[in-house]
Amino acid sequence: MISLDEISIQAFRGIPDKVTLDLSAPVTLIYAPNGVGKTSLCDAAEFLLLDQIKRLDNSGASRADYRCTHADDETDTQVSGKIRAENQSILLTRTLTRCKWKVGSAAEVAVTSSDLLQCVAPSGSEPNVHKNHANASRQIWLRGARFLSSDSLASLLDSSEDAVAARQRLFADLLGVGHLLEAERQLENYQKTLRPLLRERQALLEAAQGELRDRQQKFSEQREEDHLAFLPAANSRLREAGDMLGFSPRFLDSEANDAAELKRGVALLRSDLAARKASFELRRQAEIRLAPDWKSRYLLAQQLDAEQAKAASAAELVADLNSQVEATATTIQQIEQEGKAVREQANGARAIVEELSSSLASCIPSLGRFLATTGQESLRAEEATSLCSSVSSESARSARVALLLSIQGQLDERASERAETESLRQQLIVLGPTLASSDDITRLIQESAGAEQQVKSLQQKYDEAAGPTDQLKQLVAQVTSVLDHAQNCPACGHDWQSSEKLKHALEGAQRAMPKSLQTLSEQLTAAQQTFGRLSNELHAKRQALHTARELGFRQHTLSEKRASFESLLSEAGLEESANLAQEVFAELIRLELIGNLFRLATAMSVAEQFLERSIDREVKLEQYVNSLQELVRAVESGRLLALEALRQRFSESRSVLEKVQRALEGAELESEATRRRIESIASRLQQLRSAWLILTDSEDWTDEKLAMLSGQLSKERETIAASEALLDQAEQLADVSANMEEITRLQAKVRPLQNERDRLDLYMQSATASQDAYRAARVEHANRQMDQLVRVVSPMFNRLQSNEVYEGIRVGDESAPLSWRAVSERLVMDPDTKFSQGQKQDFALSVFLARARGLGGSFFLDEPLAHLDDLNRVALLDVLRAIVLEKNRNLSLVITTANRPVLRHMVEKFALAASADRNERTAPIMRVIELEGNPRVGVSVKATHFG
Repeated sequence: MISLDEISIQAFRGIPDKVTLDLSAPVTLIYAPNGVGKTSLCDAAEFLLLDQIKRLDNSGASRADYRCTHADDETDTQVSGKIRAENQSILLTRTLTRCKWKVGSAAEVAVTSSDLLQCVAPSGSEPNVHKNHANASRQIWLRGARFLSSDSLASLLDSSEDAVAARQRLFADLLGVGHLLEAERQLENYQKTLRPLLRERQALLEAAQGELRDRQQKFSEQREEDHLAFLPAANSRLREAGDMLGFSPRFLDSEANDAAELKRGVALLRSDLAARKASFELRRQAEIRLAPDWKSRYLLAQQLDAEQAKAASAAELVADLNSQVEATATTIQQIEQEGKAVREQANGARAIVEELSSSLASCIPSLGRFLATTGQESLRAEEATSLCSSVSSESARSARVALLLSIQGQLDERASERAETESLRQQLIVLGPTLASSDDITRLIQESAGAEQQVKSLQQKYDEAAGPTDQLKQLVAQVTSVLDHAQNCPACGHDWQSSEKLKHALEGAQRAMPKSLQTLSEQLTAAQQTFGRLSNELHAKRQALHTARELGFRQHTLSEKRASFESLLSEAGLEESANLAQEVFAELIRLELIGNLFRLATAMSVAEQFLERSIDREVKLEQYVNSLQELVRAVESGRLLALEALRQRFSESRSVLEKVQRALEGAELESEATRRRIESIASRLQQLRSAWLILTDSEDWTDEKLAMLSGQLSKERETIAASEALLDQAEQLADVSANMEEITRLQAKVRPLQNERDRLDLYMQSATASQDAYRAARVEHANRQMDQLVRVVSPMFNRLQSNEVYEGIRVGDESAPLSWRAVSERLVMDPDTKFSQGQKQDFALSVFLARARGLGGSFFLDEPLAHLDDLNRVALLDVLRAIVLEKNRNLSLVITTANRPVLRHMVEKFALAASADRNERTAPIMRVIELEGNPRVGVSVKATHFG
């Protein structure tokens, strides 16, 4: 059993400063928002005990990542804790580079990982195991048994292939057999490394053994006494082949050549024989190529001369036809260019007429308005041109139109502003005599302040004098209500003979007011009236000044608007008068007409340039435009007639071109046929000449010469065949002689390969036996653990289920370790396939808590309630409460959460629960530690209290 009663952390992960936490209570709840350092606390405990943080190492983090990034450079990264292990008190301190401990009252010394793990987890490894493997096994056992994170529980909610393997590993860690599973995995990796090496050695050995068997079989078919006569026979055949090929170096004359010398001689003669065979094959193929055309060789030459003459004549005809085609094509191209120019002129004339019509139509409405405004009957073309020249550009015309429209829009506003200005002037004349000066305002403020001070002073005196009197009247009213039948006055003791008279006298005394108090009341009323009159007068004077200022500001605003309007008039060259509106309207009509005339003037200019002359402009604008249109239409008609004539010429030239092209195609086809015949005849003649040159250098191709060459080729064929047979016999005899030497070499090669194969096979058998032993130990240990745990896990799992579906849990098949079965109405099911995600998490928590209950000591649960619903959370808290309240259960559960409702719920659940501590005194069962801050500003303990 191992317990971590206190932990101190500094400059580690998310904790920049030093934080010390007491973890000795049965339940320690660490509450903090996300990012404060709850997971860093669990990482610190794992680092202190195991010298590693598995989740960080798996992600590729280094030891430098264990240090808090925001810690001061002077602060060392360190985690220390008070540990109880097997009745020993240990003070353990670990930094990034070293670890020290203090056992009991002994001095503090350095400690190795092996000694520490042997102390805190003696049962985490099998006996007589190497320390490196033992350390890894103990680390896996400690981590799986003491630490349960939300990441591990989250893996239960995934269904991927990796998550299934992680789930199996999680349950193995919970049952304390994770280190054995890790040993099996390492042995499996070792076997995977050995298998390809063993297969490679086995393949090499089998290949060498097969080659050896083949050679031994060949050698067994021959007698040993024959082997002695093989070398002389091989030498004899080698010399005979050399004589036939005319190749006799000195080593061919030796009678004592060994097998290697014989093979070199055979190779040398084979290379010479290959050259002679190639030469023979080349001459034989030449003889074959001569056969088809040998008899017609002179006729082919005559045919070649005749076809070449035809080809020359056809070439002259093709050249003549090509020149005719080019001339006709040039004529057609010229006609097309002329037609294109005429067509463009006709299209341009049509576009000019359309533009004149469109631009004149757009001018008609504005021209009518302009004539109505000016009183003219018509507008001459020359006048239209003058109007256009009066404005420099379209942008200048648009700017003046915008200016005039602005003036026109302000005319009505100017009339109302003039009326408002006159009204303001009259109001200021009327208001002027009533305005107060600054001295009058100052005097009124001072008098009002003095009157206010007088009211406050008299009010204080009146309150001081009226207070006792009011208290006395209230007392009298109370006494009167109490003394229903009394006759004597309670103040002076006078006897009024009856209670009615006494009450009447008391009521009269209550209504009476002392003369001094009445005087103060009158003075206070007069002062209040004076203060009210002065305040009203001051308010009226200030209101009049405010009104005058607003009228003056409005008058100034109207004056600025008038100045702005006059500036616009000056910019437009106008003066304010009664006819200003008519002048602005007439100018806008003129500018509108000019805007439309710009387009018409441009169209007229284009028409005159097209006609290349000008016409009389001292006529009406419409008459001038119509004259231009008639002239342009006349030009268009002339161009259309010219275009039709060009079309006729184009059609005639096209017909001529097609006729010449057909003649040219016929001449080219005939020329191509002649060329192919020439190539065929020339190819056959060239083949004859090439074949004859290969057979002989003589230019005489007579039949007698050909017959002589054929006889020589037959003799060469016989010589090559006989030489090749002799060389084959010599080589076979040399191979038989070398066979025994090769057998001896292969036997020497097989022996080391077989030894290497046997050595690797022995390693593989040892690894397999070790793996089987680990698997047997894991299965035995897991079955033993599961037999013990199932009696606790089953009721605990049922208690965690708010919606009961399964009655219990039992152990699965013996052949499948780490397997469980769930029972529901006599049905036995596999939890891995039937449980929901929440049920899988509850099941894992049940196994972890059952193991914790059996082992005792400290256990860390990082956010174990994150995925639970409200009802299952209540059930889990009941289970935790029941576990830690059991007698003789020396448990310390450290639970982290970022959920405040969970904190409140656990405080309520454990508030009244208490247990006997180790000193046999009653103490609360749960300690709540609340953290605040973050790695940047520091993490501190906000509150530490018992539930």
